[in-house]
Amino acid sequence: SVSRPSNEENVVTDFEESYVLREKDGKIALFIRYANGDEILHSDYDVSVSLLPKNDREELKSGIELSSLNEAMQLVEDYVG
Repeated sequence: SVSRPSNEENVVTDFEESYVLREKDGKIALFIRYANGDEILHSDYDVSVSLLPKNDREELKSGIELSSLNEAMQLVEDYVG
C-alpha cells in the first residue's frame, strides 16, 4: 500500500477506481468502477463463460472486484489461457 500525504487524501479518494470482471452477454468483460459507483466497460473478451468451471461462472456472475488493472489483466490471462 502506498502512503499518501494527508492533505491529498480527499483529492485522491474522489478518483479511486477499482476493476470488476464479470459476465456480459455470455462473455468475460472488464469494467472500471469509480468511487461514486459508476461503471464503464473497459474491454470485453471473446471467452465464453459457459466453458468455464462452475465456480468461475458463479464468481463472474456476481462480479470479481480487483484493485488494479494489472491484477485484473492477470486474472483475464488465467481465463483466456
